[in-house]
Amino acid sequence: MVDLTGWQFWWEFNKDPFLKLREAILEGPPQTGDDSFYLGNTRRRAKNYLALTDKDKLNVLATLKRAMDSTNNVDIITACMIAMAKVGKNHPDFKLLDVFKPHLASNNQEVRETAALALGIAALGK
Repeated sequence: MVDLTGWQFWWEFNKDPFLKLREAILEGPPQTGDDSFYLGNTRRRAKNYLALTDKDKLNVLATLKRAMDSTNNVDIITACMIAMAKVGKNHPDFKLLDVFKPHLASNNQEVRETAALALGIAALGK
């Protein structure tokens, strides 16, 4: 029998607000060398060097589309659609709507549902 009151169980479901890993990664490197550190963080945040540039996003989209086009594996196709939707912008060579739309008529329910979800994530259902 699993003890649902144990610390490990609680931590697994409640650790995110304490760790805030995503925010720590996205906020960029620490700022140093400021003599007025005692006044608080009033300066503009440092540039986020981990954020994708537009060129990076286009490369990611092209790579994901190639992966989708080269397989019939449902897991790869659905993962690529969600990742492309999260990028949320069209590629110069193709539009996300044109990539997702054919999958709405797939024989596989998971692929159909993921295509609809991807349209919503990318806000392309208009």
